[in-house]
Amino acid sequence: YVSDHPLSGLDHVLRAEASHQILNATPAHGLGDGDQVVFAGLITRVDRRIARSGNAYAIVVLEDMTGEVEISFFAKTYDTFARDLTEDAVVTIKARSRERGDGGLQFSAMELRIPNVTVVDNAPVAINVPAGRVTPPLVEEVKGILRSHPGTVEVRMVLTGGEKPLTMRLGDEFRVAKSSALYGDLKAALGPNCLAG
Repeated sequence: YVSDHPLSGLDHVLRAEASHQILNATPAHGLGDGDQVVFAGLITRVDRRIARSGNAYAIVVLEDMTGEVEISFFAKTYDTFARDLTEDAVVTIKARSRERGDGGLQFSAMELRIPNVTVVDNAPVAINVPAGRVTPPLVEEVKGILRSHPGTVEVRMVLTGGEKPLTMRLGDEFRVAKSSALYGDLKAALGPNCLAG
């Protein structure tokens, strides 16, 4: 990809959906025969075939930010999800691993889901706090609120009251899911204007 990976900006959404990143879906990372795994990424190739039995199946190449993997859709699973197997679709796939003869793993699909990535509002949540109000108890209260609304959206704390506002980006462990409940909790702790602007 010359300019940007097509999944850029969706990385946190996909990581929240997946049990494993593709790079880590290996025996070296604890995956064995018969384990279930959930991948989330972009379908880059769909190879539809007909088995000797006459049943249609497909081998799909799924790519995330770490690598790519082939996943087979057989029999009923193929029939159920065939219309969703399109190149450039962003999907999550639950699959079962099987050991190959060479010690690697191959994956057979069990379920496919289309994650809701098109309407995700990933703009950071900015919390305005007067610098004079920042005390350890308040910081702990805000951390507790953020942790009780876990999600994929970055949070920034804007300290006001100085010559110019100071913006701090909070760590990934404080990413949130936007909701009226989150906003209500923050306003209760910090005042009605804490989310202005």
